[in-house]
Amino acid sequence: MSRTDEDLADLVAHDIEAYLETLRVESSVYAIALWIDDGSGAADETAQYGLSVGTEGESDRQRAACNIPHERWAHWPSSERWNSGNWSHLVEDFLTSSTESALEPLREIIRQEGFENEDAGFDFSWPGSDQFPGVTRWHEIAIKALTSISLPSTLPATADVVVYPEGPDLICAQRAHGMLCTIEPNRFHKAFPAWRRMAEAVRSARADDALMAELRARVDGESASARFPRFHEEPPDELTMLLMACDLHWFDVTTWSDPLRSALRVADHR
Repeated sequence: MSRTDEDLADLVAHDIEAYLETLRVESSVYAIALWIDDGSGAADETAQYGLSVGTEGESDRQRAACNIPHERWAHWPSSERWNSGNWSHLVEDFLTSSTESALEPLREIIRQEGFENEDAGFDFSWPGSDQFPGVTRWHEIAIKALTSISLPSTLPATADVVVYPEGPDLICAQRAHGMLCTIEPNRFHKAFPAWRRMAEAVRSARADDALMAELRARVDGESASARFPRFHEEPPDELTMLLMACDLHWFDVTTWSDPLRSALRVADHR
């Protein structure tokens, strides 16, 4: 029986709700991420979905262990709080056998794309793909499923719980683009104000010749403040702080890099 992508999304949504209804957690859930492994166009991999759940208790323990200020931990997009790869409920299988079978024809299309495009480069268009139409369908089905689910009353969740797509090896801006597929933009930017503040600071810096020369000197190692700070360290200035918050670097500003341009699209999303 041939199923439409809408049918497949309904099946995935039903399985998500059924899984969450029986899930037992030790503290309130603040985030749910649908892990989308599309095989990255590789012929020898199989596209999969998995469900990850972040809880406040676990997040608080991680923050305390790292000694990170609350504001930085809670609201910086680059914070490990939002990286579902750090959660204990990680990429759990949740699909029923009937849903798995229904998804198999699309998996076969994605496998074939992998055979035909083995040398494809990094794809900044996540979620979706500029290179693989089948992968785009795999992502769109997941997003349709997420936007249609209702969280069960049995699941303890925070009032501002977020639900979003996640995937392997994403840069910070890609995760944000995924979030914007399932989170209303005003709510997103209220939770993560660093994106728009970063964009304003970067555009101001790009118009300042003296500052750009200083940033190039830092990147080239000619400045006393040449080492870019790590996440837990204090930044030397506001621009650096905002770049850290969005997992960017001075290099991105001086080269107008693909990650920076992707980040600016996040900031400009209305």
